Amino acid sequence: SLSTKSSRKVDDGLFVASLIEGIQQTKNIDSTRIYATGFSKGAILAQALACQMPDKIAAFASVAGSLPSRLKPSCQAHPVSMMMINGTKDQSVNYEGDATTQRLALISVPETVNFWRTQDQCLSPVQNQQVSKPNPSHLLVKTSRYANCRAGSEVMLASVVNGGHFWPGGASTDPTLNKVNANLGFNATKTIWDFFERHNLSQPYALKK
Repeated sequence: SLSTKSSRKVDDGLFVASLIEGIQQTKNIDSTRIYATGFSKGAILAQALACQMPDKIAAFASVAGSLPSRLKPSCQAHPVSMMMINGTKDQSVNYEGDATTQRLALISVPETVNFWRTQDQCLSPVQNQQVSKPNPSHLLVKTSRYANCRAGSEVMLASVVNGGHFWPGGASTDPTLNKVNANLGFNATKTIWDFFERHNLSQPYALKK
């Protein structure tokens, strides 16, 4: 669980809803292709938005985050396309989840994936694939995809085996991490965009084959 030092109560969902409405009123945007992604606490926010406004956002991606346990009972019963990218050795967001007694407890990454898979009523067997290349850091990226889900929704997990709290394939001020990313053969940004591009709110959720 990621702790926070702020004592202020902020309704992030209301803020995002107001932000979307303001942009829709002032800019020429495609409202069927609004997406939410984030890293760490931003990933947890993306999970929360999937619960709160799945009818406003076409797809979600969370990197180094999972679903807060307190939100599970209140998630809307609506199909959600969710992409998750998590390191199995993340010391900030535990892949195996937190103790449920913690106020800000996060459920495990596998449980979060299973929650969205169940919510979407996915019928096809999971499709597993290793997508990284051999590298000196000995990190492996394995993807699991659940398709044939309600209203064309989709759930994907990319697990970075032995990976920590980072954005795979991204740039960093840490030269060591940059070297790891250069050798990994997996780019979270491209993977997320490829996932987003398959989904919109108008068809419904028409998947490119």
